[in-house]
Amino acid sequence: MSYIVKTNNLGKVIKKKSILTEVNLHVIQGEIYSLISQNKAGITSLFKLLTGLWKPTSGEVELFGERINRNAYLFLQKVGSMIDTPIFYENKTGFENLKMHCEYRGVYDQQHIAEAIELFDLKGMEDKPVHTYPFGLKQKLGIIRAITLKPELLIIDEPMNGLDPLEKRTLRNLIKYVNDYYNATVIISSHHLEELEQITDKVGVIQNGRLMKEETMDHIRTTFSKSIDFSISDCKKTAYLLEEQLQILHYQVLASGIIRIFDPSVPSHKIVNMLVKNNIQVHEVIQNQHSLENYIFNLSKGSGEFASMDGNRHQ
Repeated sequence: MSYIVKTNNLGKVIKKKSILTEVNLHVIQGEIYSLISQNKAGITSLFKLLTGLWKPTSGEVELFGERINRNAYLFLQKVGSMIDTPIFYENKTGFENLKMHCEYRGVYDQQHIAEAIELFDLKGMEDKPVHTYPFGLKQKLGIIRAITLKPELLIIDEPMNGLDPLEKRTLRNLIKYVNDYYNATVIISSHHLEELEQITDKVGVIQNGRLMKEETMDHIRTTFSKSIDFSISDCKKTAYLLEEQLQILHYQVLASGIIRIFDPSVPSHKIVNMLVKNNIQVHEVIQNQHSLENYIFNLSKGSGEFASMDGNRHQ
């Protein structure tokens, strides 16, 4: 199997604190790989190691089948990235920033810039100084800079921050376009699980600086395809009854009187009947298909690691 990115027991220690421990990442050429973690610092640190911005404390990084060493720049020329908050020359225009980026990489054909801007519209702001850009537009400029030179490997860190729903959809389409037509491998991080689920091929979950699991999205959809939301009058009593009468332990208490149940073995009508018999009003029952969210919940239950990713409390 051809891995375009592979890490072997990769570790990073900063000020005697372990940020990453024995990370073994496997990214196949041509796939979209999503990294998910409650602690953004772990993923950002991993991205900095992959792109040569940091040196590992232990382990090694392989890109394009070769171990990264003092000749790393030869491989990194094939990589486009946006890591953490993108930095620009604030008094230069967006176009000037992109032009300087291309020239730094030895490319002087401005057609690359025009094509990238056409893919992810800057709304006519490319000729305005970057200091006039709102946060979301700076995010877009960072993404455009990352794809301008048609990289073989694209690494983007929380690219959906600051984007409105329409822009998120445009970004999803852009990532698929870069993946399909540039034949680029994409590694992306985001806490917007519903957005990742629509484009990703494989998911890697990092907890406490360790890569706990790598799984294909096809397997996740097959195994963790359903959850059910119950809008009820008494969440606390419902939680007690689920555990005591139906032995349901895999559930999540959401805001506004809703409990989400991740146990497909108990039919929803049985749950409703039990609640009604115990004088709990059931206002609404909703079937969900958020496979990735269910997978993350099942993987991390008991650890509390992802308990606040979406502002909810897990049981």
